[in-house]
Amino acid sequence: MRRFEFVSFVDDEATINRFVDFYNNERIHSAIGYRTPWETYRK
Repeated sequence: MRRFEFVSFVDDEATINRFVDFYNNERIHSAIGYRTPWETYRK
């Protein structure tokens, strides 16, 4: 995750939510067979 300078809590929350969404729904993980956590959870 890149470093950000946040100006408000709303900015913090939005950036963190986008990262969590990316991590869980788009980023593949080698430990779970090169699938996303969401794909693994659905199975």
